Amino acid sequence: MLSARSFIALRHRNFRLIWIGLLVSFSGSMMQNAALLWHVSLLVSPARKGLALGLVGLARVVPVIVFSLISGVVADAWDRRRLMLFTQTAAALTSLTLAALTFRGLSAVWPLYGLAALGSAVGAFDLPARNALVPTLVPREHLPNAISLNTIMFQTASVVGPSVGGVMIAATSVGWVYAVNAISFLFVIAALLMMRDLPRREQGSTPAREDISFAAALEGLRFVFRSPLIRSTMLLDPLTERIERRGRTLLWAVGWFGAATVVFGVSRSFWLTFFCLAMTGATDTVSMIIRNVVRQLETPDRLRGRMTGVNMVFFMGGPQLGELEAGAVANWFGAPFSVISGGVGCLIATAWVAVATPALRHYRRSPAEHLPVDRVPPLPAPALEGREADSTAAAPVTVRD
Repeated sequence: MLSARSFIALRHRNFRLIWIGLLVSFSGSMMQNAALLWHVSLLVSPARKGLALGLVGLARVVPVIVFSLISGVVADAWDRRRLMLFTQTAAALTSLTLAALTFRGLSAVWPLYGLAALGSAVGAFDLPARNALVPTLVPREHLPNAISLNTIMFQTASVVGPSVGGVMIAATSVGWVYAVNAISFLFVIAALLMMRDLPRREQGSTPAREDISFAAALEGLRFVFRSPLIRSTMLLDPLTERIERRGRTLLWAVGWFGAATVVFGVSRSFWLTFFCLAMTGATDTVSMIIRNVVRQLETPDRLRGRMTGVNMVFFMGGPQLGELEAGAVANWFGAPFSVISGGVGCLIATAWVAVATPALRHYRRSPAEHLPVDRVPPLPAPALEGREADSTAAAPVTVRD
């Protein structure tokens, strides 16, 4: 049942701005992702479609792997809002290039792969900055709600974006989808420029700009892999603030996701297939929120960018490699086998993580999150219209995910 607490993070102006901007931007990006796959399928022979579509995933995953560590260090060393202004501008230019090439009559598929890789490289720097910025826009006790709202926003964009993109392709052309996506980035840029009263990061809590080095990246790696809770949530890659036993709920959600995927692969019934799709969406939403809550609450502010950089290899690289694997397996053994094998792999991985990480099985929400809305500490008067109390001072406190 919805209550005032269900939207409490939206009370904070800076978070509200970025939430609205990202809703528009993500919708445009989902439009483009669907359009790009459709565009690739038009430019290759029917016998090569499965593999050609899988190669889109390969083109996207390589930049993530190459830049994941250094992008996290940059997000921790630089001003995160300014870094996002740069990445959002670069992403808009990439989409404009796609639109221009398409309007001129693109006939070869390799520019699509190249621009998909370029967009992924830009995203590899944008995501750590964004995921590290968002927790500073709300107090620590409102962070789970902010993550829940971000996940709902992302899932909404995942549904609305491809639907609108399909209508646009039918009514106009794929080039216009790319052009509209370029415009959508302006909403995030505007949100970033409209923010005010952002908290200053403590001196000495971040690496200096000249310290963007391999050693700084290794510090992030060491933190992630010495923290079993964060490590295990990465390997598995609403209303979560009400879920008491978050660790068990996460494991069950991912397990049911794998089981629903297997049943989807063997189903020959429309309604059973429809139910399995709904199950995968619901369980993925729950697991996504909990994974982000765990990682954000267990990571110090000075390491958030690097944690997200390492995490990108799993939650972005994993699905992109999955696209390549699924396309290749479907090309050789058929689509049902590709789906079923993916679901079985998910179940095996979940069982292994559950056995190997007792800390995750016993993970619960913190006592501070039990406070009702009327007992949440009031905001300081000077910061009511901007950033509230500095959450970085409240001890250690990432989206697609």
